[in-house]
Amino acid sequence: GTALKGAARGQRILWWDFGAQSGLNVGAGTGTPQLLIESVGGVNVFAHLPGNWAEVSLEHVVGTNPDVIVVADSVGNTAQARIEQARTDPALSQLRAVRENRFIVIPFSETTSGVRLLDGARRLADRVRAQAPWAAPYLPHTGPIISGETVEPPSHGAARPQTTTTQKDTPA
Repeated sequence: GTALKGAARGQRILWWDFGAQSGLNVGAGTGTPQLLIESVGGVNVFAHLPGNWAEVSLEHVVGTNPDVIVVADSVGNTAQARIEQARTDPALSQLRAVRENRFIVIPFSETTSGVRLLDGARRLADRVRAQAPWAAPYLPHTGPIISGETVEPPSHGAARPQTTTTQKDTPA
C-alpha cells in the first residue's frame, strides 16, 4: 500500500512498449502500465490518451521529457534493444531520462494481469525509488542484467550514470 504509493513521489514516467511505424507504442490511460504507475505514485506522461496503449510520434515523446522510462523485457522484444535505440536515436537521446540512464527494466510477466503483477509493482517501486534524485548516494552496479549483459552508462558525459538491474524472467 503506502510503501508502493510513495515510491515515485510524482515522477513523470514513460512506459515504452515497443517501436511503431510512426513513433513509439506507449502505455496510455488504462491498462496495466497505468495501474502500475499509479500504484507507485508516479504520473504516466500519456495518461491523457484513451485505451491501454497508444502510438505516439517521437516529437510527442520528446515533448513529455519523462523522469524515468520503463521498458518491459521479453524474449522477442528485449529491453536492451529499446535502451540502445533510445541512446542512439537523435530525438530520444535528448530526453533527460535517457541522458541520465534512468531506465527501469521489468520482466514482461510482471506487467500483465495475473499473479505476478504485484511483483511488477514492487519491482517498479524499488527501481523508481532507487533512481530518484533524492535517493541515497549512487553506487554503480557492475553485476549482470538481462541475460548476463550490462547496461553501459552513456558515453557523452552524463552527470549520474545509472545501471538498471533485473532478474532474468523465468516461468513461475
